[in-house]
Amino acid sequence: MVSFSAPKTELLEVFKKLKAGHKHRSKKVFNLICEVTITDNKATFTVAGATINLSCTTKGVAKFTLPLYYFEDLIKTHKDKNVSIEIHPEEIKIGTSFISANITYIENDDILRSIDLPLNFTDIDLINLISDHYTEDEISFNNLREPIEEALARFDQKIRIAYKPLKAYKIPFDKFQSAIYELITPLKP
Repeated sequence: MVSFSAPKTELLEVFKKLKAGHKHRSKKVFNLICEVTITDNKATFTVAGATINLSCTTKGVAKFTLPLYYFEDLIKTHKDKNVSIEIHPEEIKIGTSFISANITYIENDDILRSIDLPLNFTDIDLINLISDHYTEDEISFNNLREPIEEALARFDQKIRIAYKPLKAYKIPFDKFQSAIYELITPLKP
């Protein structure tokens, strides 16, 4: 079992800082995923645009993700001044509550790195994650596979729209597409 504990006030301060850059964003912010990495005497909280380290008492090494606002509500409703969080297979225990979560026990560093996305990330930021040497495990763990696929689909659609006026010049679509991809990223279509 992996666990960490910290004062409730310090955890709430971490959530306040993580939410600071997302105050004026659309309702998508409510789906904002918080990644928590527990290592020796430290819990690292990461959302798009922010990473906060919290010194705390820990036991073991693991990583889990929860929606940020849901996680914050769980901590706010905790009655004790000190919050102890235990990580069990496929669930997290906060006080007496068990919550389903995406959990990984870290035996190697395949998914240890947090994914670095800017606060107001765009499709190109998502597409570039593929070429930024993140592993498939890191991308999947952070629930970014589907958003990356959607960004790629939107990008391909825009390439097709841009190609239409050039079609009359007999430029092969595959060469046009490859040239565009080479401009933005080392990816191949």
